Amino acid sequence: MLTRWNEALGRLHPLGLGERDPPLKPYGDDLLPEDRTPIPAFDLPAGAPAWWASLETWADREADPRATTEPAKTESKRARIVIEVPEDERVWH
Repeated sequence: MLTRWNEALGRLHPLGLGERDPPLKPYGDDLLPEDRTPIPAFDLPAGAPAWWASLETWADREADPRATTEPAKTESKRARIVIEVPEDERVWH
């Protein structure tokens, strides 16, 4: 993922950012803990709960390990997303 991201950064950087033109700093070979930052509130829809921006894991994709590509068995290929609001973000408690 990061290889393609860095390639895209290299293509976009020459376009500039107007007055603010920081030097290009590509990612390394792997994401580091400091690469994770909360999503800014202005990037979320109005009224979104605070936990959507949390760095805590709150969603996980679970798939049936018996998933198949056979047309008759497409339902077993579907994944399910499980959402669990982090305990310290549960404002109703």
